Formats: sequence, C-alpha cells, structure tokens
Amino acid sequence: MIASKAGWTRKKPRAHYIGVKIPMKVFRVEFEVNDYQSLLASDDSVHENQLLAFDGAPKENFWGQSLAAELDNLNGNTPDIFDLGAGNMLLHGRSLELIGPYLNSNYERLPVHWGVNNSGYCINPLQLHNCIDSSNCEWCIDDESGKKLFIERFVFHKTKIPNALVFKDNLECFELFTTDAEGSFRSIVNKHKLTGISFELLWEG
Repeated sequence: MIASKAGWTRKKPRAHYIGVKIPMKVFRVEFEVNDYQSLLASDDSVHENQLLAFDGAPKENFWGQSLAAELDNLNGNTPDIFDLGAGNMLLHGRSLELIGPYLNSNYERLPVHWGVNNSGYCINPLQLHNCIDSSNCEWCIDDESGKKLFIERFVFHKTKIPNALVFKDNLECFELFTTDAEGSFRSIVNKHKLTGISFELLWEG
C-alpha cells in the first residue's frame, strides 16, 4: 500500500516476464517471378555442372570473374531482389546497400552482370543446418514405394534455428528460410519495402 492525499491506494505490481516463452515464426522465401523480372544464366552449361545448385558448398573457385545473365519476364517490374533460377537470391542497388552489411563469412557474394552496366551479387549460404524436425513433419509419401517425397507441413526444432539473416537446412538445401526475429531477412525486407520477395509462414512455435 502507498499513501496519497485521498488516502491509501494499492500499488500496481511490476510486470514479470521471467519464464514467458516468446513464439518464433519461420518463413520460406518466395520469389515473385510472375510480377517481377528474374534473371537466367546466359550459358546453359551452368546447369550441367550444377554451378547454380547452392547446396551449402562454396562456388567461388568455379564461378569465374562474373556470371553473365539475361532478363526473363521483360514485361514485369524490376525487383529490388532478383531470382537467379533455382531460388537463388541476387542483390543489387538498394537491396545490396541495405542487406550487404548483414552478410558475414557464412555467405558467398558471387558477382553477376546483365544488360548494359547492370551488376549485383548472388548470395550463397555456406552452412546447412539441422533444424527441421523430420519425425514430426507431415510428409507426402509415395503410395507404392513408401518413400518420403516432400514436406507438406513443417515442424522445426526451435533451439536449433540459427540466428542468421537467411538459412538453409540439410533436408531442404535448395530452400531459403528466415524468421521474424529482429535483423532477419524478412524484417529488413518489410522495413524497407524491398520488392520481388514474399514470405510463406511455415511454422510457429
């Protein structure tokens, strides 16, 4: 109790947050290739030698000075963030300026050029994590072989989700994931209204 001119009033208790679990959300990075332009490698041999198959392995030694690319969906708008095939993210201009400072040694910056004096960097995450909870995910299973084909509903190990800009998982090494945490890829894109990207909520826990 505390004193006041009107008499005695009850003191408001302080809020206690110890033990409160803050939920985390995981999103899949989606490229809006129907509405925006995307990029395709000019040389088809990059598909034969798996140069654009970003599976956690470094590509710098095989990349060359700069990869030549061509615009696809010419009627679309120019995005802040391009798709360079297979769900690979290319930053240029404003997006590179805003997101570049968050790219540490866990990401390769691979130079790409297209058109007249247009250039950017394709981002290759070099770590594969083990944060997808395979045993609790819902899988699409082949009726004949019983083989797991793909995940229909994702579940993640919360404690194994990395504090990273974007990340990949061993089970889905060609997908880009992000969270709703401060400093995540999603938070930066939404804050600065960067175009060419959307996010699909996969899990919350």
